[in-house]
Amino acid sequence: MAGLPKHLPRAIIIAVPVLAIVLMGFQCRKGGAGPGAGEVAGEPIPVDAVFAERIEVDRTVDIAGAVKPLLRAEIAPRVMARITNVTVREGESIGLDQVLVTLDASEAQARKMEAEGAVAAANAKLDQARIAVELQKTQSEVRVAQAEQGLNMAKAGPREEEKAQAESGVKQAQASVDAAKAQLEMLKEGSRKQDKASADQVVAEAEAALEQAKANLQKAENGPRAQEVESARQEVARAEAGKRQAEAGLDKAKEGARAQEKAQADEAVELAQAEFNTVDATYQRMKALFEAEVISAQAFDEVTLKRRAAEGKLKMAKQQASLVHEGTRTQDIAAAEEQVKGATSALAQAQQALSEMEEGTRSEDKAAAQYQVRMAEAAVEQARQRASAVNEGPRSQEIKQGEEAVRQAEAMLEIAQKQLDMAKAGGRPEEVRLAEQGVKLAQSSTKETDLRQRDVEAAEAGLAQANAAAQRAQVAVDDATIKAPFDGVILERKADPGDLGMPGMPVLVVQPTGAFELECAMPEAQAKSLKLGDQMPITIDAAGPTPLLGTIATITPAEDGATRSSIVDFMLPPTEGLRTGMFGRVSVPIGKRTGIFLPQVAVWRHESLTGLFVLEQGRAKLRLVRLGKPVGDRIEVTSGLEGTQGAEEKVIVSETNRLVDGSPVCPKAG
Repeated sequence: MAGLPKHLPRAIIIAVPVLAIVLMGFQCRKGGAGPGAGEVAGEPIPVDAVFAERIEVDRTVDIAGAVKPLLRAEIAPRVMARITNVTVREGESIGLDQVLVTLDASEAQARKMEAEGAVAAANAKLDQARIAVELQKTQSEVRVAQAEQGLNMAKAGPREEEKAQAESGVKQAQASVDAAKAQLEMLKEGSRKQDKASADQVVAEAEAALEQAKANLQKAENGPRAQEVESARQEVARAEAGKRQAEAGLDKAKEGARAQEKAQADEAVELAQAEFNTVDATYQRMKALFEAEVISAQAFDEVTLKRRAAEGKLKMAKQQASLVHEGTRTQDIAAAEEQVKGATSALAQAQQALSEMEEGTRSEDKAAAQYQVRMAEAAVEQARQRASAVNEGPRSQEIKQGEEAVRQAEAMLEIAQKQLDMAKAGGRPEEVRLAEQGVKLAQSSTKETDLRQRDVEAAEAGLAQANAAAQRAQVAVDDATIKAPFDGVILERKADPGDLGMPGMPVLVVQPTGAFELECAMPEAQAKSLKLGDQMPITIDAAGPTPLLGTIATITPAEDGATRSSIVDFMLPPTEGLRTGMFGRVSVPIGKRTGIFLPQVAVWRHESLTGLFVLEQGRAKLRLVRLGKPVGDRIEVTSGLEGTQGAEEKVIVSETNRLVDGSPVCPKAG
């Protein structure tokens, strides 16, 4: 140690003997065991050997930095509500639009339903306003048209049909006056014999109905007699016969009319025609007598009724004959089928009556009979009172009523006569003026349509306002569900179910998947030569030995006054295994230098040691070396080789896995 220069650093003086001890220990391990130990004295191993190359490369400086997410989103609620569920945990991957947090939305749902109800009410109000506009418009148009028509009529005067209507009104009013006077005369004369007889007849019929009701009640109380049961059975037999007859009629209708039936129908028409001719001749004579006031109105009414009956009978006969000659129609068959149904129903009723009669009188039958007796007694009392009134003659109030009817009829006649006079006289100036005023008034009513239209516009504005409120309510409901803004990873979870979520207070922190950058504090000397878009190698040991190519994304313009550095962010390519917080180094070029490079296949590695085998006097001598950065398929040797800058020794580049320090070697032939 005494021969070493005094100016060498103490660290180098200590490192030399330590390195020698390490080499001796390694050689002892290799010489005592291993596959190469037996080949030191054996046959030479053919190898390839080359000289190291001097290559000019960038001189760089490593700047440390930390990996951080390219985007970091703090997710906070937009509304204040209680958190009901948080579906994710820290470190969990999430997908776009995945539900992350749900809030209590009961109040928002209530507001939404209220807003939807308001929209429905606004729609209904708008519909009503539109209908009102249409109605008002139609009414205004009708009023104007009617007023203009009235004006035209007032100017043109009455038409012929109006005069005819006025004359007809006078005739009708005159007939009413005559009828009222005739009725008054009848009241003053008193009841006629036929009226008294009719009243007595009504009383007799009512008493007979009462006796029949009492008999029915006694029958209900005593039960049916044998002859009544037999009568019911006969009624069932008649109903069965009626059903058979109806079925035969249906078959006949389907088959069509026969020749004798057509002849019978024609004969019935002739008989009905003859009867009508006879009655019509009587009617014409009675009409002349009635107009001459020879016979009473009652007698003429009876003849009129007989004529109408004969005319109806004739029409029925003609229709029946037409049907017979035309053949059975679909409606006839349908009518026959209805008759069959009716006969079937009658048979069922008769059978039911027989069954009830055979079973005996029920309590409800007795109650019905008692009700019929009470109704008959009331009818008898009413008929007796009416008969008494007829026999007594008209009372003073009835005569007064008749006189009042005459006065009213004469007043109506006077009004009708005035209307006829006006129709014959034509339109007067005052009527024209009134009609013109009516037109102006009708035209002014169209302004009401404008008012109604304003109601429509107000309803439309109300509907728009209700729709906006409904949209806000829907947004509030949607805000109760917080979804992922992108694919990523949960960095932090800051809330749990039951917490109160508030706007501006994050509940989750997320970052995109695979999007990272390296943040470095770049010294002033290096930062000034950088620009956006520059690419530089970045080494992240935790992600693998292969350097990544980072791109400058941002450069903070302001420098830190204490450290004289700027923050530079390098965007990293998608890389498996990258995590937030990893340590990395950026190799920043600061100039050019010359380095010694060898093929990477020449490197010998053992645990943490790296070395090279050099060719020296037919032996492979191991040199422990320090390696730099690779450039393509070559790697830089920064120390360990001897000679001028370490480039004068031949380095073995093959069979390194078979060599140990001192192994005999020889160059390969060729």
